[in-house]
Amino acid sequence: MKKTVLLIWLTLAVSLLNLLPVCAQVTQHKGIVAAKTTEIKKVFPYWYVGAGYSVPLMFGDVYSLTEPKKHFGSRFDLKLGYRFSNIFGLEFGASIGKMKASSRNFSKDFILGNDGMTYYPYTLVDGQEYSVYPDLFGFWDKNSENAHLTGVKYSDIYAKVCYMQFALQGVFNLNRMFMEVPTDKEQFLSVLVKPGIYLQKFSSQAYAKANDKEIAPKVKTSPSIGLGGDIALHFRLTRQLGLELSSGLVWVNNQNFDGIRTMKRSKDDYIWSSGATIIWKFGRKTELKPKLTSVDIAPIPKQEEKNESAIFRTFAFSFLTPDITTRKERSFSDEAMLYFPVSKWDIIPSLNYNQVELDKIAVAFSKLKSDEDLTMERISVTGYASPEGDEAFNKVLSYNRAKAVGDYISRLYRFPTNQIDIIGKGEDWEGLQKSVERWAYPNKEQIVLVLDQNIAVGQKKAKLKLLGEPYYKMSATLYPALRRNEYTFHYSVKPYEVADAVKIIQVSPEKLSAEEMISVANQYPMGDANFETTVDVAFKFYPAHPLVNIYKALVELLRDNAPAAQTYLDRVSSDSRAWNLMGVMYAKLGNRQLSEQYFQKAIDNGDKNAVQNMNNFASNRYSK
Repeated sequence: MKKTVLLIWLTLAVSLLNLLPVCAQVTQHKGIVAAKTTEIKKVFPYWYVGAGYSVPLMFGDVYSLTEPKKHFGSRFDLKLGYRFSNIFGLEFGASIGKMKASSRNFSKDFILGNDGMTYYPYTLVDGQEYSVYPDLFGFWDKNSENAHLTGVKYSDIYAKVCYMQFALQGVFNLNRMFMEVPTDKEQFLSVLVKPGIYLQKFSSQAYAKANDKEIAPKVKTSPSIGLGGDIALHFRLTRQLGLELSSGLVWVNNQNFDGIRTMKRSKDDYIWSSGATIIWKFGRKTELKPKLTSVDIAPIPKQEEKNESAIFRTFAFSFLTPDITTRKERSFSDEAMLYFPVSKWDIIPSLNYNQVELDKIAVAFSKLKSDEDLTMERISVTGYASPEGDEAFNKVLSYNRAKAVGDYISRLYRFPTNQIDIIGKGEDWEGLQKSVERWAYPNKEQIVLVLDQNIAVGQKKAKLKLLGEPYYKMSATLYPALRRNEYTFHYSVKPYEVADAVKIIQVSPEKLSAEEMISVANQYPMGDANFETTVDVAFKFYPAHPLVNIYKALVELLRDNAPAAQTYLDRVSSDSRAWNLMGVMYAKLGNRQLSEQYFQKAIDNGDKNAVQNMNNFASNRYSK
């Protein structure tokens, strides 16, 4: 190989993490102020230290992996690193280890002289081949008396190497570089690539296999530079602890590192090591998030209202306190269009587009399983068959094909089989009906007439076959899509504290319950833009929820839009929490009788705000 030029490069990719201050906001309802903040630990950046053990293998003039015996070394590692962002970090490592190696098959006849230099059994002098004595070598010419060095064959020696190594490596997270991963989550499994530069120092000695005696001078190398890198799998055990399994190659610049000096000029010496490291993470930064707290404040002095429209924009209402511990159950469903051999249920990934469908299942499952906020509860798989052949057999076939999908998920992800529900629906006549309705085929009316007949399944199949070309066209075009499996992942989402919900609603609102969203809205003053936006998000996800409709009505009443508020309050008129606002609404609409009726119902239910509203909306102050 040509002379190697060391190319040292290091890329620093630092993610700028802006810590946005959250200003304290005061809610403008009776006796409540939200002016506190709480500290939330961020996922990145952070420091970490690690301690590990590796098995190094050397590849130089002698190899660790030889026949008939393989030599496995040992190495102890210490690491210190800093993760600048969810993509990039830097790591410093210090290691001390030892290795052992012996000759390869093609080099067993090479000779190690007692000067530590390698001599070869054959050479060319003036174009003629000369052999040397089996135990005397050195200067080769026609006069063998000039040979004055003794040595030992490579096949009879082994080498021991002790070394120290210091490494500076970049750490790149492939998951986050090439996959869509939530920035506020640290994945259970991350794939890391660590290119690096290494400072190495070796102490080596060659020994005779027969008596373990030293047969050449000990080699102590000067510090040298090496290049290489690792591929690592990082497992998140807890927020502070991680386990890293790694394997990597380091090219060795010093050719004498193995204790054997040669005249070769190739650059094929390297060390391959694999091992495990326990990681402890610390020093995560914090950011401020608002947290609702209740304190007593002095009441605002009552002012005499002089404008009737201003009177009706002012009313008493206290934020409702929802139960945010409610269990949140979710599900994700999709179809798997797997192709099976005729009358069989074996999953063959290489058949047609099966691998694409299996990858789709894997991506969906992994995304849910890797989210630490979610708990997978159950999986249900439903199988369908096309309406051809024997009906009873198709029932069994659809069940077995669904079970094959369930077994595949269970085996691949070690998910308990007793938490997988298998359903075989048999022939999918309903799906066929819908497919025919959407089918752009000119002669499909004949098929529709047969499908609409209320006759036995066997008779219906026979009549369809008698249609000839339309039937064969249908079976070739529509039937394949009917042989499908539907799978549903049933999971639950953990409840969130209010401070956490403030953050979650901006990135993953689907994780929050209606109660949690309303708790977020409660952190902003009534009529504030953030308050209204949060209520709108809650209504988008939970348009039928009583509490959300009450808050939507509150927003409209704050805008002095009583007709719009009535749209939402009519849906919850039997909910006692809505009666005070219904009294306000009817007062704004000018209906004194219904206004007083609902105020009184709210007062009887213990709502003190209704008392204040009843007094404010006195009979002489109702609009006409």
